[in-house]
Amino acid sequence: MHGIMLKNSSQKDLEDRVPKYTFLPFGVGARSCLGKKFAEMEMFLLVIYIVKNFKLKSAMTQKPKRTLKTLISFDKDIMLEIEQR
Repeated sequence: MHGIMLKNSSQKDLEDRVPKYTFLPFGVGARSCLGKKFAEMEMFLLVIYIVKNFKLKSAMTQKPKRTLKTLISFDKDIMLEIEQR
């Protein structure tokens, strides 16, 4: 999250260090969403379900180029073929 340390920080410190207009879907600090851990667990279980029950194959003819920003991203969309096991 933009290299911001969130642990052991006061609410005011967090507000000062988070860039303006940053998208924080679960919030930060004392006012963060109570359902954050539940939502993260649900996303994790969804990925497990998909990997367990489907075969994922690349539908691309060329390998996309990786670019390094805050996260690794690709120069174009990744296309997948999904086949039920």
